[in-house]
Amino acid sequence: MTPGELFLLAQQHGVAGAVAAPLFGVMACLMAPGPRTALAAALIALAVAAVAAALAAVGVLAHGPLAYVLSEGLALRVDAWSALMTAAALGLGFIGFLVGGAGYLREADPGPARYGFAAALGAVATTAAAAYGGNLAFGVLALQLAGLSLAALTATAGAHRAQALNAGLRVLTAFGVAGVLGWFGIGLFVLGAGALDPASAYSGALGGSASSGLLLVFLAFCLAGLIAPLNHWGPSLFGHGPGLAGIVALTLIGPLMFVAAGRAVNILLDSGGGPPVGVSLLVLGGASALVGAFQALVARDLRRLAGYAFAAQAGCALLSLALVTPAGASAAALKIVAATLGALLLAAAGSREQDVARLDGLARRAPLAALCAALGCFILMSAPFTIGYSASWIAVEAALARGWWPAAVVTVLVSLAGVVFGGRILERMYFRASPTDAVAVGRPGLSAAGLALLALVAVVAGFAGAPLADLAAQAGRALVLWPLDIAP
Repeated sequence: MTPGELFLLAQQHGVAGAVAAPLFGVMACLMAPGPRTALAAALIALAVAAVAAALAAVGVLAHGPLAYVLSEGLALRVDAWSALMTAAALGLGFIGFLVGGAGYLREADPGPARYGFAAALGAVATTAAAAYGGNLAFGVLALQLAGLSLAALTATAGAHRAQALNAGLRVLTAFGVAGVLGWFGIGLFVLGAGALDPASAYSGALGGSASSGLLLVFLAFCLAGLIAPLNHWGPSLFGHGPGLAGIVALTLIGPLMFVAAGRAVNILLDSGGGPPVGVSLLVLGGASALVGAFQALVARDLRRLAGYAFAAQAGCALLSLALVTPAGASAAALKIVAATLGALLLAAAGSREQDVARLDGLARRAPLAALCAALGCFILMSAPFTIGYSASWIAVEAALARGWWPAAVVTVLVSLAGVVFGGRILERMYFRASPTDAVAVGRPGLSAAGLALLALVAVVAGFAGAPLADLAAQAGRALVLWPLDIAP
């Protein structure tokens, strides 16, 4: 077999690799003799998954959409929307593990640590499956499994933080409610459309029960995707759970559940859902943007602030999806990638100093962490030469082209909120003296490497606005054309 044939084979099976590699990593972590070996196994599994997802994305861009059949009636259907977004999420997730993995070893006892890494990889595999899923039942099942994995990961820090058990219970409850909504919605959809395959919705206008079912499935994904005010489980997770759990939620569960939600809402809006669905989406998107921005303004915990900022940006992405245009979907894709990167930068800096009040002088005590926090603030305030600026510009342009000026105003307001809380963080880190009891503690090598790599990605993304916008445009066009007639 020639190298070209091997590369083509890797492209065709990259989707399966992106889901299977973390699952093999789960088994490796469970069999690992110690927590550090489990961390090494998790990093290898994530690296393989990220490379496989990238190869799948290259294959989709080069050869068009594809389907990977697991069994009869069960397939992973992949186009540019799911392929590009999943590749970005897994790539950032790998970097997040570099930052949060070593910190997690300090936040969990050595005994349960390997189980925590296994749970984290389980969440990776299931959220990737939800994004790639070819039918509704596949996505909702993956959603519930992701919730179980995230709750288990959160609870493993209970020995050091008593509130972590409560945070894990909140996560379990939220995803349980999402599962109930999802399965009930699937029942209504099958009752109205007669099949689980989303393509059935394109045979004609959806009936009332099918539309209601799709709307419930969409809300289920939003509940799991950190969309405010449905993100009631997020503050407890970010404030009391281990840092690795917050990183998994921000880089994988949040954005990939948004990918799955985009599928459902696009079918609704493009198959006779009508103005009520569009209005509902505008209300939810506007609420998430404004509520998330307000929560970020008053947050006193850097990790929680990262979660709130993600919710605000995700709300702007929902507003862009409501436009039902390729430009709107492109803006949503770039917006959610920018939100993920910006929130991850803040959460990574929070692994060094979590309390905003103790960020004074952080630039002198931990310059790399301060640099990451600063870059995250610049992205979330949509500063020029950042991916956040490109995303906000495309979102405003798409909204004004459709005549939806309130959506453009909300996007600008969220950026202004980023200027306020970002300016406060920058002022503390760079223009105030360190507290008298602050100690400059060296970072472990693994975390330092992750922080440096994360900062490099943020800088490169800022100067690669045009290529990223082109990729987002392809993702947007793929979403509005879904579902496609894809041959296995």
